[in-house]
Amino acid sequence: MKVVFLTICLDALPWIAHHYPMFRTLPFEWEWRVVEGVALPNKCTSWCKELKPRLSLDGTTEYLNSIEFDPRVKIYRKLAWDGKVEMVNEPLKSIKEKCLLWQIDSDEIWTAQQVGKMRAMFLAHEKYTSAQFYCRYFVGPNLVTVERGLYGNHDYDWIRCWRFRNGMHFTSHEPPKMAGDNGLRFDQQTTADAGLVFDHFAYATESTVAFKQQYYGRNGGYDSALVGWKKLQATEDFPVKLRRYFPWVKDNVSVKKVNQ
Repeated sequence: MKVVFLTICLDALPWIAHHYPMFRTLPFEWEWRVVEGVALPNKCTSWCKELKPRLSLDGTTEYLNSIEFDPRVKIYRKLAWDGKVEMVNEPLKSIKEKCLLWQIDSDEIWTAQQVGKMRAMFLAHEKYTSAQFYCRYFVGPNLVTVERGLYGNHDYDWIRCWRFRNGMHFTSHEPPKMAGDNGLRFDQQTTADAGLVFDHFAYATESTVAFKQQYYGRNGGYDSALVGWKKLQATEDFPVKLRRYFPWVKDNVSVKKVNQ
């Protein structure tokens, strides 16, 4: 079973540079399809702020250029896409063979062992057509959310793998919904029991938070994201409630240090 990884990106360093070295260690056929550019605020991300059309400004474009010599790396670029739905669907148009499609955001880190395990599970259980996961959701370099079922790990989050066949396409990116996926799903507990919990560096760095503050604008209080994030990093007593620092968080999810 060939694995086709799919990533959409803009200003994606440093995390995007972790994927290709891992992919190269995989002992089976794979491709990485990367879509770069601004996503206009349309469809499932219509609530986001409109950015000026551009490619990455942080070196992501140059990094991707440096690995494009590998025929397994396929890059799709536009200065502005018609929302994230167009971005995730563009690479699917030329996938004709059956494969395991794996959406991997630039800031989601997996190991080769995890990828191999998930692929083996799909091979062993043909009735399953998709998979959903838990993650360690980083809100600082060394801070993660704690509870499952709350912010960072809702029960609808992190559907990432599909048994793909020609003609399937995304109808939504947030959350991911795939037309033509009518089978059973490996649920979050099943994949967690198999050790398939990934690291998601969603708010791990100041530059990442600054970008999201700009892109998400005033929605839900994102305009104060950087101020709240810095206060969280200065906190000494954990666990703490994340909503005290991120006003768009409405539940009682807690934050702890990674090794706490």
